[in-house]
Formats: sequence, structure tokens, C-alpha cells
Amino acid sequence: MTLAFLAYPAAVVLAHPDWGAVAHGALIPTLRSDSGYLLLVVALIGTTITPYQQLFQQSAVVEKGVASQHYDAERVDAYTGAVLGNLIWACVMIATAATLHARGKTDIQSAADAAQALAPIAGQFAEQLFGVGLLGASLLAAGVVPLATRIRLAKHSGSAKVSGSTFVEPRCFMVCSRRSLSSAPEWPCGPASR
Repeated sequence: MTLAFLAYPAAVVLAHPDWGAVAHGALIPTLRSDSGYLLLVVALIGTTITPYQQLFQQSAVVEKGVASQHYDAERVDAYTGAVLGNLIWACVMIATAATLHARGKTDIQSAADAAQALAPIAGQFAEQLFGVGLLGASLLAAGVVPLATRIRLAKHSGSAKVSGSTFVEPRCFMVCSRRSLSSAPEWPCGPASR
């Protein structure tokens, strides 16, 4: 489902952005001090540098039991994922600027508004394509966030790996999943809960 995001590079090509303006904006950012701009900067940084993903990435290498001689392949995997992810998100921003901002649409209040950036590639199906991509990203996060939480809880309890610790139990994983979705503060899966 997250493959729907691959529509953004095509949308960029079909939207014919002003590449001079894209390069200028990427290399020489406009800085302002108004609260709306600062909130946008914090949101952009917060969604780009996600701590749970950083914790998950390094812990997944440990959990898989990757030998040190295979770290180069893991590094390539991590770098490739980071570069491709950032390229896709650059395409999201460029397509949005070339389609919405160019038409004066700067007050995006809903997913339907944001989906219009896909109109050059998806036409009348832009909202559906955006919805599929949003669903895919949400389902991916619904799996990764509880897993990263479980890994951190296991590490906090002193386990070198999650495998074999009390945090590997299905009950704990389900509780972590439900709690991360509901944001409830109760975590009944550690040694103290026994």
C-alpha cells in the first residue's frame, strides 16, 4: 500500500515544477520567526527524525543476529532506505508546491486537500490513491511503533535481546500495540506485572 507514494515522483514530472525555484528553495531556505512557520519546522523535523525508527533499525540488526562481517550489507540497506525515503518525501513536497501552491492553494485543511497534489498522475482518483498510501503508512506505523516500544522496554529491563525476554510474549505485544494506539499509560508486560 505504501507503494502508492511512488506516484509522487511521477506527479512531479507531470506537474512541471520550476526547477530553479526548487533548487533555490532547497539550498537557500527562507527563515521566518512567526509561530505558524516555527510549528511547521518542528512538525517537519519531528516527522523526519523519528526516534522509534532509529531505535527499531539498530535493534532489528541485533534481533536478527547479524554477524559483524555482514554489517556492510546492513549499512547499505539502512542508507538506501534513508535516501529513497527522503527522495520520495522531497517529491511529495515538490509535487504539492507545483500543483497546489502554484494555484494559490496554501490552506490545506484535510487529506482531500492534500490529495490534490496527486491530480497530475491520478486525476479524479487522487483522493483514493492518497487514501491507499495513507492507510499503508498507518498500518506500517501500527506495526513498527509497538515493536519498537517492546524492544525499548526489553532493553530497559536489562535484556540484551528481545528474543527470550518476557517482552516477546504475544500478550505483551498486543498490549503494547493497543496502548500505543490508545495512548494509555498502563504497560502490564514487565516483570513487575507478574
